[in-house]
Amino acid sequence: LIFLKLAIKKLIFSPAPYVSIQQIIEAFSGYMSLNDNLETAIKLTVASVLSVTIPGPDPAWLFITGPPGSGKTTILSALKDVSRCYFQSTLRARSLISGFTNNNGFDPSILARIGNKCLVLKDFTEILGKPHVEREEIFSILRGAYDGEAELDFGNGQFRKYKCNFSIVAGVTDTIYSHST
Repeated sequence: LIFLKLAIKKLIFSPAPYVSIQQIIEAFSGYMSLNDNLETAIKLTVASVLSVTIPGPDPAWLFITGPPGSGKTTILSALKDVSRCYFQSTLRARSLISGFTNNNGFDPSILARIGNKCLVLKDFTEILGKPHVEREEIFSILRGAYDGEAELDFGNGQFRKYKCNFSIVAGVTDTIYSHST
């Protein structure tokens, strides 16, 4: 996986005027056996990462769905060091929007740091397995973010409001089909 990440990073930061999708597919095929579904997942992942550079109100949010061991994590982990991506294994509501405050004004919220980037979630299935209340809080924040703005008021006097423009690519097992939300 380390070699794949280096190959992807080298292609993305190549001095060439552009990197073709075929070059990216070839980099992956050097490290894993690809079938049509995995090639399509790679193409859609790259498109979602690049979609934040396209003006418009609706971000591209993509789930790569499949059973464990199907290649989702390999594709997503290759994006870990890509500057257009913000990589996370999973999410918590208080990480998306944090009420923490310190003297220098630093906002540790994920939404404060991912403008015009792609949020890469290695395992969205972990979010689906969270208790209902916690899962719904995450979904609520993400719904607001998808609509372009997310905000939250905290009991410590902090009020956070974010203009949101980011894409998401998340890996998830077939468990997602049993969730109506």
